[in-house]
Amino acid sequence: MEEGKPSITAIASAMVRAGHLLWDDTPKIFDDTLALQLSGCETETALRAQFDRLDAQLERSAGPGFSLILRRSAA
Repeated sequence: MEEGKPSITAIASAMVRAGHLLWDDTPKIFDDTLALQLSGCETETALRAQFDRLDAQLERSAGPGFSLILRRSAA
């Protein structure tokens, strides 16, 4: 972690909270209205693009089977 910068863990957590708020059905576990701002993504479109990039990186590094397992467990 670099001083003065948010950790990758904090950014990832904010991204997941923002995704939950934007895309999951009600009832929500929590309504974190600051999550999108804290995620480093300015818009819902930017957040979705970041998740797509991370998914592609995961497929390249761990293989498509691993990524598919994660998508099924998230559904």
